[in-house]
Amino acid sequence: MRELWLVRHGRPDMPYDNPRCLGTTDLGLSTLGRLQSVLAGFHLRRAGVSTVFCSKLMRSCESARCMGYDPTPADGLQELHAGEWDGLYFDEIRARWPELYAARGKEPFPPPPGAEDEAAGTARFEAALRGLLAASDGNVAVVTHATVTGLFVCRALGLPVTQARRFRPAYGAITRFSFDGESFTLCGEPGRVPLPTLDGALCTALLRAAGTPPEVAAHCAAVAGEAMRICGELAQAGIFLDRETLYAAAMLHDILRLEPRHDAAGGDLIARLGYPKVAACIAVHHDCPFDGDLTEAAVLYIADKLTQGTSYVSLEARFEASLKKCKTEIALQKHGERFFTAKAIRAKINTFCEKDVI
Repeated sequence: MRELWLVRHGRPDMPYDNPRCLGTTDLGLSTLGRLQSVLAGFHLRRAGVSTVFCSKLMRSCESARCMGYDPTPADGLQELHAGEWDGLYFDEIRARWPELYAARGKEPFPPPPGAEDEAAGTARFEAALRGLLAASDGNVAVVTHATVTGLFVCRALGLPVTQARRFRPAYGAITRFSFDGESFTLCGEPGRVPLPTLDGALCTALLRAAGTPPEVAAHCAAVAGEAMRICGELAQAGIFLDRETLYAAAMLHDILRLEPRHDAAGGDLIARLGYPKVAACIAVHHDCPFDGDLTEAAVLYIADKLTQGTSYVSLEARFEASLKKCKTEIALQKHGERFFTAKAIRAKINTFCEKDVI
């Protein structure tokens, strides 16, 4: 018995608020899409998958490479062509085909004008899969697309193609089948989004996929080390924080360091990836509200302030250096507020631990 893993590519590079209808229109991945692919790759490697095929569309090939594989692009794995809608933004589709657009989500859904026939697309896709399995050994992963995956799930379950939208996987989601040489059997829930533990190796891979500069990634690792030190001291004193969340937030807090409002942008990215607790810490690591509770966010905030590059610095030295960058009254005010918060967190930690941890 062999296993076939269908992986939907990561999110393409298009706006969140006005995406495009992508059939065979060729787009590369967004930053989020690359990170989703990294997660899928970690899951597949831990499952022992070594052979990976992909469609010839850019978003599929790039996803497979981000997953850490050297994929083989193959014919027949592409998404259904969306006819006259293919490549258009949905606001344009809504304006040009208002009645047809309003029918989206209903069953059966009338296809866009000129779209590829669903039954023919399913047959084309299944024939490609059978050909790849016949030409390979062991367990195989195929990086492919949403609609063809949903149609293939219907085929395996003996359901009509009109039910395919029920099984449309999210970006980066994985659907597993067993294959006995003739029939495909769905294994478990289709369209499972992998959320592996954000350990050091995975965080490092995510930073690399996001294009985080190496010196920023080194800073993140140093902040994570300091955060774990403080977390350990608090544990000895009786405050037990979520080490896994704190470590991941520290490792990824500057993942979008080169973007404006990198704290909010980084938090949004990690939330969309599926880690809301980690994202919440990242979103406030630059300006952390502190009401006296020693939380993961508070420890990340102080650990970041105690780390200049990869070196430990005192709060006084850190804020004295940053004061020189403040050129406006607003900047000076924010600087004072951040210094006040850092000192309050330091006092709380030292008081609770009954020694100068910081």
